Parts: sequence; C-alpha cells; structure tokens
Amino acid sequence: MGKLAIAKIKLDREVNCYLVSCATTREAVVIDPGMPAEKIVAQAAGLKIKHILATHCHPGHVGGKELDELVRASDIVIVPSRQQTEWWPFQAAWAAGRPVVASHAMASGGLLQH
Repeated sequence: MGKLAIAKIKLDREVNCYLVSCATTREAVVIDPGMPAEKIVAQAAGLKIKHILATHCHPGHVGGKELDELVRASDIVIVPSRQQTEWWPFQAAWAAGRPVVASHAMASGGLLQH
C-alpha cells in the first residue's frame, strides 16, 4: 500500500468533505460529498474516484449535475443505513448505474433493491 493523503474540503453550508487518496494507485475515496462539487473535482484532479461514502445526509450534501458526474466517475456509493431520510445518494448512484452498499433494514421494514 502506498502513502495515503487526506484532504479536508470546505464546501458550502459549512459542509466538510474529505478526499482520501493513495499516492501509489492514484485511487481515492470521497467522504460526504456536497456542493459545490467543482471544489471536490478540483481537489481530485489526477485521481480515480473509486468510492463515495455518505456517512450522513442533510441539505448541504445534496447535489446537482456536477455531483451526479462525480458519482458516475466512482465505482460504488456507500451509505450508512437503508434508513437514510435523504434519498440523493441512492438516486444519484442508481441513475449512474452504480451499486449502493447500505446496512440495516429500512424504517418501513422493506428491503431496498436496485
């Protein structure tokens, strides 16, 4: 494993996003992406975004076209729970044809399928 770098990216609405990357493979994980996505894209220049991890969701983490493009560039989207009240991670991932990994049962008792 190569040297890991962790960059904190300050986004709008006091949202903190983190970019964890490997110097050897040039692969990265985006943690808690938000808007403006251009800041994330600029910080990730030259890296391959392998995963997006949404540890929680609130309005500062919702995205638009740019965030959808970031999701399309990743291999998988990871969310902490199927009980998420905000659906953007699921919608963005499914629209991009990316799998979503989640844990726990949904509040409604159903399973989320793609």
